[in-house]
Amino acid sequence: MGALKENAQSKAVEQRFRTMNWWSEADLLQLTKSLDLAWQRWRSEWLDGLAPASADSANAGVSCVLAHLADGAAAAEESEWQALFPELEVTDTTAAIDSQVWVDTSSVSSAILQAILLGTEVKQPASAKNVPGIATEMIHAAWYDCIKELRKSLAQDGLDRIDDSPQLPFGLHRGIDNILPSHQLLAWSGAVNVTLPWHGLLLKLHIGPGRVAALLQSGERVQAAKTRAGNNVPLVPLHKAIEKKTTSLRLELAAVELDLGSLQALVLGDVIPLPHRLDQPLQVLAEDGPPLCTAYLGQQQGMRAIELFRSATEGFSGKTPTL
Repeated sequence: MGALKENAQSKAVEQRFRTMNWWSEADLLQLTKSLDLAWQRWRSEWLDGLAPASADSANAGVSCVLAHLADGAAAAEESEWQALFPELEVTDTTAAIDSQVWVDTSSVSSAILQAILLGTEVKQPASAKNVPGIATEMIHAAWYDCIKELRKSLAQDGLDRIDDSPQLPFGLHRGIDNILPSHQLLAWSGAVNVTLPWHGLLLKLHIGPGRVAALLQSGERVQAAKTRAGNNVPLVPLHKAIEKKTTSLRLELAAVELDLGSLQALVLGDVIPLPHRLDQPLQVLAEDGPPLCTAYLGQQQGMRAIELFRSATEGFSGKTPTL
């Protein structure tokens, strides 16, 4: 009895406390990019070929926000939330629930999908009547691929079977549980709401906190792998690595000092004597300033040239003349 009582008390304590999750803007941006890539893949597969004009129209972009900061539409009665990973519903554990993703299919209909795919006007927004058989097959195939791309972009490594994507019905069907887990709508739950603009149709997702955490960790591992791969560039000798680089050299004579009066009195034709003997080498400096060696002026093949020598231990000699 004592052990049972202790176990019951332990469970009661766990129910009073919950894990607090919060994602930064950078985290949400990483999730947004992943979903946007899935959206672009689906669009290139279906819209670019079937309805180029529709495909060229600009979308507002995928939006990811923390679930408790959403506009409240997620809890609306007209929402029709369906599990994107129904295989997780076999177990009713908190971990399975927090790893689930829900799709709101209430705004999706055959007529709307047909209008998106074929670039036509929506004449029967809530009914699939009078839709030709071939068009119906195309609509369901496009919707199936859409769900498959979403599952692929939101899959957890090694845990989800992407090839077994379900065919989720769309529209209002009643009887489908349209209530999201209440604890995921609280602040610090870590759940994320996603809006995917779809040429006038807004497809909404609700991602559980466990799924979000797994996706962000997977993204960090991928980025780390790319960084390591980029760092594994074969090493080469230093002289080989820099042999194609270019730089500039500067030659300097000994400096001369002039007072402001003498400088102001200078005219064309004046000669300024320098404290640089004819037999004294010039300083050769690198582009960024430090001296490299010395050199003597000369000529070669009708061009001015310099001959390089080791740097002298002493600096410039000679006294600065006074003008």
